[in-house]
Amino acid sequence: MPAPDRSRVNIPLLLATMRHIETHPDLWWQEDHRGPGPDGDILDFAARAADLAGGRWAYDPIQRGAATQNYLEPEPGDDMSRAEPIDGRLLIGVWERAKRILGLDDEDAAELFRPDADLEDLQAVVAAVAGHPVPEPGTATPA
Repeated sequence: MPAPDRSRVNIPLLLATMRHIETHPDLWWQEDHRGPGPDGDILDFAARAADLAGGRWAYDPIQRGAATQNYLEPEPGDDMSRAEPIDGRLLIGVWERAKRILGLDDEDAAELFRPDADLEDLQAVVAAVAGHPVPEPGTATPA
């Protein structure tokens, strides 16, 4: 089987997301995309990538709850055929946004966004997708 084409992967965002999770484990929970926490939203890998890339959340998780907390306002580049109608507007699910902005195929996204993935699982997937190990915090990010 040929190796996957990873030339479209957004390695800087992939590494920045991993670094944020490693540096702020109290703001990470892989079992759900997004939820309220005492010091800000607690996000999984997909939601953290969308957040770091400047995505605008459609709803506050405290005000609306779990049914709508995982949707973002559309932005250029989103596949609107994958948008979902909620409250009379079309919104983009966090999985779709994160997959696009990270440049992931379905297989890599499924591995990276798995709700049962622990920190070591994420590090291994990020290293494989990026094509090199994730650098230690405080060191230079590979180009």
